[in-house]
Amino acid sequence: MRLYLLLVIFLISPITSADSHTEFAEKIVDFTLKQDYQARVKNIVSSLKRVIPGADIPEKDVLALLEKVYSSPEYKKAKVDAYKEHYTAEELMQIYELLKDPAYQLLLARQQAVMQASNAALTPMLQKEMQAFISSHLNSQK
Repeated sequence: MRLYLLLVIFLISPITSADSHTEFAEKIVDFTLKQDYQARVKNIVSSLKRVIPGADIPEKDVLALLEKVYSSPEYKKAKVDAYKEHYTAEELMQIYELLKDPAYQLLLARQQAVMQASNAALTPMLQKEMQAFISSHLNSQK
């Protein structure tokens, strides 16, 4: 009887683990999906305006397009599979708990604004350094 119980526990354990692996991957995808596509809206609008000069492309239209693609079952499955490939079930559970933390939610909510502000400061510095870098390399080739 004990051997039977051990065998049952041994056989059921991987099934439960696989189920929790998928479950937490799905929870993370559902939790982060909206942030994923919202973060890309401005970049896509900017790219479209370069491709279609003079076009008036409302952000809400791009947002709707991205929401449609990101919400598709095919994308969700691909993202769940990617999480499962790179994380164990236990790691996904820890990540999900982190995502639910109010302090982490605050960090995520303001992350894009912080990145925009820091990039605004970084861009002129990079431009200056890149010009000096290019000049020094051009001068060294003469």
